[in-house]
Amino acid sequence: MKKISVLFFLVIAVVSFTIAGNPKIQKGKRPPIDLERVSVDAYEQGKVSIKLKPGMEKSIPDVMITASKDGYAKTGNKALDKLNERYGVTQYKPLLYGLYEASEKSVQYRERHKEWGFHLWFELKVDSKADIKKIVKDFASLEEVEIAEPVYKKVLYGQEVKGSGNNNPTAGTVKWTPNDPRLNEQWHYHNTGQQNGTIDKDIDLPEAWELEKGHSDILVAVIDGGIQINHPDLAAHIWSGVGYNFVNNSATIVPHNHGTHVAGTIAAVNNNGVGVAGIAGGSGSGDGVRLMSCQVFTANNDGGFELAPIYAADNDAVISQNSWGYTDVNVYDQAVLDAIDYFNTNGGGDILNGGLTIFAAGNNDADGPWYPACYEPVLSVAATNNNDVKSWYSNYDSWVDITAPGGETTTVTDRGVLSTLTESTYGFYQGTSMACPHVSGVAALLISNAHRHNLVLSNSNIWNLLVTNVEDHYPQNPGYIGELGSGRLNAFLALNALQAYYTTDPPAIPQDLVVENLIGIKARLSWGITSGALSYQVQVRPVGGSWNTYSTGFNYIDLNGLTEYTSYEWQVKAINNNGESEYAVGPQFTTTQYVPEYCESAGSNVNDEWIAGIQIGSFTNTSGAAEYTNFTNLTVNVTAGESYPLTLTPGYSGSAYNEYWKIWVDLDYNGVFDANELIFDPGNLNNTVVNGTFTIPENAFPVTTRMRVAMKYNSPSEPCEVFSFGEVEDYTINIIESNPTIPAIPENLASSNISSNSFTLTWSPVVNATSYTIQIKKQAEDWATFTSQTNSYQATSLSSSSVYQARVCAVNSVGSSDYTSAISVTTLDPVPSTPVGLSTSNITANSASLSWSTAEYASSYSLRYKQSGGSWVTENIATTTYELLGLNPETDYEWQVNAKNAAGSSSFSTSSTFSTLGLPPVAPSNLVVSNITTSQAQLNWDAVDNAGSYLIRYKTGNEEWTEQSSDTNEFLLTGLNSVTLYQWGVSAVNDNGNSAYTDGTPFTTESGVGIENYVNENGISVFPNPATSQLNIRLSGKAKQTLIRVCNLEGQILLTYTMTGAEASIDVSQLSKGMYVILVGDTNSPEIVWFVKQ
Repeated sequence: MKKISVLFFLVIAVVSFTIAGNPKIQKGKRPPIDLERVSVDAYEQGKVSIKLKPGMEKSIPDVMITASKDGYAKTGNKALDKLNERYGVTQYKPLLYGLYEASEKSVQYRERHKEWGFHLWFELKVDSKADIKKIVKDFASLEEVEIAEPVYKKVLYGQEVKGSGNNNPTAGTVKWTPNDPRLNEQWHYHNTGQQNGTIDKDIDLPEAWELEKGHSDILVAVIDGGIQINHPDLAAHIWSGVGYNFVNNSATIVPHNHGTHVAGTIAAVNNNGVGVAGIAGGSGSGDGVRLMSCQVFTANNDGGFELAPIYAADNDAVISQNSWGYTDVNVYDQAVLDAIDYFNTNGGGDILNGGLTIFAAGNNDADGPWYPACYEPVLSVAATNNNDVKSWYSNYDSWVDITAPGGETTTVTDRGVLSTLTESTYGFYQGTSMACPHVSGVAALLISNAHRHNLVLSNSNIWNLLVTNVEDHYPQNPGYIGELGSGRLNAFLALNALQAYYTTDPPAIPQDLVVENLIGIKARLSWGITSGALSYQVQVRPVGGSWNTYSTGFNYIDLNGLTEYTSYEWQVKAINNNGESEYAVGPQFTTTQYVPEYCESAGSNVNDEWIAGIQIGSFTNTSGAAEYTNFTNLTVNVTAGESYPLTLTPGYSGSAYNEYWKIWVDLDYNGVFDANELIFDPGNLNNTVVNGTFTIPENAFPVTTRMRVAMKYNSPSEPCEVFSFGEVEDYTINIIESNPTIPAIPENLASSNISSNSFTLTWSPVVNATSYTIQIKKQAEDWATFTSQTNSYQATSLSSSSVYQARVCAVNSVGSSDYTSAISVTTLDPVPSTPVGLSTSNITANSASLSWSTAEYASSYSLRYKQSGGSWVTENIATTTYELLGLNPETDYEWQVNAKNAAGSSSFSTSSTFSTLGLPPVAPSNLVVSNITTSQAQLNWDAVDNAGSYLIRYKTGNEEWTEQSSDTNEFLLTGLNSVTLYQWGVSAVNDNGNSAYTDGTPFTTESGVGIENYVNENGISVFPNPATSQLNIRLSGKAKQTLIRVCNLEGQILLTYTMTGAEASIDVSQLSKGMYVILVGDTNSPEIVWFVKQ
């Protein structure tokens, strides 16, 4: 089973290498392909693929280049065009050709595609009779080309069984309720012993359907033959964008039996009264997962395998379903694997963090590296029959991750997997092609269920749920222990395990912590799967040092690159959306000597030639025929700078052949034979004994390391090459320093990993040093002396918040260098204590003030809070107070706080709880005043639901408000002055506070006049009073011109009239009802009279 590895101190990776300068681009392990051993039937004729080196796009852009009038494609590059002419290259087709026309969304990802180097790939059309291997070698030798390779053949992994097209036979009895009439024939979902199968050897789909049936937001890319998009059992679940035909470079999907069958297993429409059921086919209203048809096979052709995963990722597919592989073992297309890695990194849209690629293991009934299924970043699926026994055709190996029902139709048709076929029919197929979509379908159910709960998981979460929640099928397969994955797929177990992710509580503390596979500087740290955990945080450090923190979705982590002979401590905590557990402390472990891992290199035929003997100085070894021999139990002792006579002897079974010899020595002991570590290269072929000299460079570091001797037929070899004829032998070589002298003073002394009680010292290695002496002291104290065999030292058991000095010297058998200048290192404050004194104040309906006592040594705090039954919300703050806003009224809350500084974090405090208040009432509405008299007025308003009482305020002019209260929504305002304008308003009141005031319409009290004739003290009369339309004014004395002005009670002049006699009539019909003032006479001292407008 494929595993996830972590490079310690450098990078967390699910694959083995990253593109330089871009840690987001991760690629899986890819062992070299020995082209000489590849069968001519394994690759296409007339095609090769090349990848240009970065920078070449400036002169050769990713556009289609076709043959010129000279009969071959011209790129403008002399070296390329020379080969183009030689091999009749008529076309350079870019890898991305047609993608941007096929997918509008892909256009926005052009730069991302360039980061992955896709724009540098071209497929070359060459003469159909040309020697593909020779073409590949010649292109690969060019300075302009990074990769050249054949286009390897692909094949679908399914077998069709004809004569099973019946659409609607009589329905049988099934455990769940969908009314699909052929569900009872789908033993792979629910095995009741049909066709002599073993009861319950199935994926427990009816039980899983009780938890999830599929969500229409989930998109599965079916990279296969084309899906019949109008099939009555599939049409409702076809993606709105349908997909693309990459074979024909067309939007038209050509229906294909294999692709249609695979699609039906994933998402045939459930409960529609037609045909079969799909694993994630919904409840019957077209609400199942969606299917994207990425057509890479037609009836007679194939292509686009490197484009389809890019298209799928750019269009937010979460799963890449693949039931195909290469026709031969140990071959692959680099561009196709790049595209798979691209999907895993960039797929998933907003629903899944990273895409999940799933591949069928293959139908060769064989082990070995069958790509792409054996590629580490893909989930590989082998097949079982209806008795849980490995299907006779299924591939098997340690790289298989899981098995699923693939059926067997060899003797009984109905023992195959039943699904949809073209022409709107149905049929039974067998193959790992049929097993694979079972896993894709269950993965779609898991992602659907998480999405339904608003939970975004990672692709590793889904992988882990699938492979850890299986049924043990090894009792039925004792001859394949460890070669059929973790077990047989079980949909219910996986979905049931997912439910723990939805808990409203933080996860439990991890248990059963162990250290496994501790070899040299590598170790696996593992723990039991923890209830409720979405992910885990692991911290590892040299004992007393600074923590290095990693995250993983699995219940283990693989470490590499640890320091030799060092004791480590580690801890792990579980995390979900509601918080995190406390750390669980794992057992300490101690590394041993670093032992590099070297690449494989060997011959593959021992019948003709081999290495018969090797002599370097006084060292001699003879051996017989072999492809590879590990002689690392033998040691060659040499002194750097000295030359030794070298004799290399070939062995032949008959005729003598031309051989090319090379010897590499890993001078820097890093597990890699670099170009500058080629110690012997004769520069020519020879079919007899080769004599020469063997010299290790004089400045070589004294070390015991690896030496590799290679003899290859007819051409030079590379240090990691597996070739057809010849042999490779590995030896141990001990390099002794030439003329040793006192070592130089170490340089670049520096400190790192500073904690409250430890720090790490590092310095540049000194070439001829065998050890180092380190001195450390606290200010005003004496030096303490320590020794290290490497160029680093971990100082422990120190005092916190203290200044130390440190220096180092280099040592060998001759003596010691002077000490370096001392550097100063200040240890950190200790980890702060857990805060206490938690207090909550100023609680309202939607806010509260939180405070706590200052924790000693704290530089900041993490505060987390949640409402009862909810999820934790975390805030990072620098002070000991915090205002919580946006809370819900009448709700119980709890909160905790921890203290942090550079040394680490305290545990969270005990929870403090509080309850928010209810809401104050809303402001009253519909305020009305009525029954106004000279001294009182009736006030009314709409009752407010949660008001216990009301406050009424009123005033005249600029006076202060007067307040009164009422238990009802009405109030009789008394004691008012006549002919006075009043303002008023009402506020609603309850135990949680008061609403804002709502202002009513101002009103004027009555005058109390109400007589038909009103005469003031100077004999000016107005009548009728009150008036409706006409108002008469009569003056005393002689007639003269008199200014008349009508004003409201606020002093605004509304009407102006000039009287020319003693009596006049004024039209007041346009005035509103109310009290008015009439000013009679000049503007300085007018007479004042009143009237009421009715």
